Amino acid sequence: MTVDDYADLSVATKGLGDGSESQAIPERWPEDEQFHYLKLLYRDSVTLSRRKAIRLVFAMADSTRNLHMHNQFVVKNDKNDVFYINYTWQDGDEHAKRLGNLIASTFILKQ
Repeated sequence: MTVDDYADLSVATKGLGDGSESQAIPERWPEDEQFHYLKLLYRDSVTLSRRKAIRLVFAMADSTRNLHMHNQFVVKNDKNDVFYINYTWQDGDEHAKRLGNLIASTFILKQ
Protein backbone atom coordinates (compact mmCIF):
# COMPACT_ATOMS: atom_id res chain seq x y z
CA MET A 1 0.00 0.00 0.00
CA THR A 2 1.13 3.55 -0.63
CA VAL A 3 1.43 6.21 2.05
CA ASP A 4 -1.71 7.79 0.53
CA ASP A 5 -3.60 4.52 1.03
CA TYR A 6 -2.53 4.38 4.68
CA ALA A 7 -3.70 7.98 5.14
CA ASP A 8 -7.09 7.06 3.61
CA LEU A 9 -7.28 4.13 6.01
CA SER A 10 -6.64 6.43 8.97
CA VAL A 11 -9.50 8.72 7.93
CA ALA A 12 -11.85 5.78 7.41
CA THR A 13 -11.08 4.21 10.81
CA LYS A 14 -12.20 7.44 12.46
CA GLY A 15 -15.63 7.02 10.89
CA LEU A 16 -15.21 9.99 8.57
CA GLY A 17 -15.63 8.27 5.21
CA ASP A 18 -13.98 10.59 2.70
CA GLY A 19 -13.71 13.26 5.40
CA SER A 20 -15.68 15.89 3.51
CA GLU A 21 -18.72 16.06 5.79
CA SER A 22 -18.82 17.07 9.44
CA GLN A 23 -20.18 14.71 12.06
CA ALA A 24 -22.35 15.93 14.91
CA ILE A 25 -21.17 15.76 18.50
CA PRO A 26 -23.09 12.88 20.10
CA GLU A 27 -25.72 13.76 22.69
CA ARG A 28 -24.77 10.79 24.87
CA TRP A 29 -21.06 10.21 25.24
CA PRO A 30 -19.81 6.59 25.38
CA GLU A 31 -17.87 6.10 28.62
CA ASP A 32 -14.83 4.60 26.92
CA GLU A 33 -14.42 7.37 24.31
CA GLN A 34 -12.22 10.31 25.21
CA PHE A 35 -12.62 12.10 21.86
CA HIS A 36 -15.08 12.12 18.97
CA TYR A 37 -13.75 12.93 15.50
CA LEU A 38 -15.86 15.61 13.81
CA LYS A 39 -14.17 16.35 10.49
CA LEU A 40 -11.02 16.06 8.45
CA LEU A 41 -10.01 19.71 8.14
CA TYR A 42 -7.25 19.21 5.62
CA ARG A 43 -4.89 16.77 4.03
CA ASP A 44 -1.67 17.62 2.26
CA SER A 45 1.59 16.09 1.07
CA VAL A 46 4.66 17.08 3.06
CA THR A 47 8.22 15.90 3.55
CA LEU A 48 9.05 14.26 6.86
CA SER A 49 12.51 12.81 7.50
CA ARG A 50 13.30 13.38 3.80
CA ARG A 51 10.39 11.16 2.74
CA LYS A 52 7.00 11.82 1.25
CA ALA A 53 4.41 11.95 4.01
CA ILE A 54 0.75 12.84 4.30
CA ARG A 55 -0.39 15.31 6.95
CA LEU A 56 -3.95 14.97 8.20
CA VAL A 57 -5.57 17.49 10.54
CA PHE A 58 -8.80 16.51 12.26
CA ALA A 59 -11.24 18.47 14.39
CA MET A 60 -12.32 16.57 17.52
CA ALA A 61 -14.49 17.24 20.54
CA ASP A 62 -14.01 15.89 24.04
CA SER A 63 -16.76 14.73 26.38
CA THR A 64 -17.27 18.30 27.63
CA ARG A 65 -17.58 19.50 24.02
CA ASN A 66 -14.25 21.34 23.97
CA LEU A 67 -12.77 21.53 20.48
CA HIS A 68 -9.36 19.94 19.85
CA MET A 69 -7.16 19.63 16.77
CA HIS A 70 -5.44 16.33 15.98
CA ASN A 71 -2.44 16.41 13.64
CA GLN A 72 -1.25 13.15 12.12
CA PHE A 73 1.67 12.48 9.80
CA VAL A 74 1.71 9.21 7.85
CA VAL A 75 5.14 8.16 6.56
CA LYS A 76 6.88 4.96 5.39
CA ASN A 77 10.51 3.95 5.71
CA ASP A 78 12.61 2.07 3.13
CA LYS A 79 11.41 -1.28 4.53
CA ASN A 80 7.76 -0.27 3.94
CA ASP A 81 7.07 0.04 7.67
CA VAL A 82 4.36 2.66 8.25
CA PHE A 83 4.53 5.24 11.02
CA TYR A 84 1.76 7.48 12.29
CA ILE A 85 3.13 10.50 14.18
CA ASN A 86 0.34 12.16 16.17
CA TYR A 87 -0.22 15.10 18.46
CA THR A 88 -3.30 16.87 19.70
CA TRP A 89 -3.88 20.34 21.10
CA GLN A 90 -6.88 22.25 22.38
CA ASP A 91 -8.21 24.69 19.80
CA GLY A 92 -6.67 28.11 20.39
CA ASP A 93 -3.61 26.84 22.27
CA GLU A 94 -0.99 28.19 19.86
CA HIS A 95 1.90 27.25 22.15
CA ALA A 96 0.91 23.55 22.16
CA LYS A 97 0.39 23.65 18.39
CA ARG A 98 3.84 25.18 17.79
CA LEU A 99 5.47 22.71 20.18
CA GLY A 100 3.84 19.75 18.39
CA ASN A 101 5.00 21.10 15.02
CA LEU A 102 8.53 21.56 16.36
CA ILE A 103 8.70 18.02 17.75
CA ALA A 104 7.28 16.51 14.53
CA SER A 105 9.80 18.45 12.43
CA THR A 106 12.68 16.73 14.30
CA PHE A 107 11.36 13.19 13.65
CA ILE A 108 13.97 11.06 11.88
CA LEU A 109 13.52 7.57 10.43
CA LYS A 110 16.76 5.66 10.99
CA GLN A 111 18.10 3.31 8.35
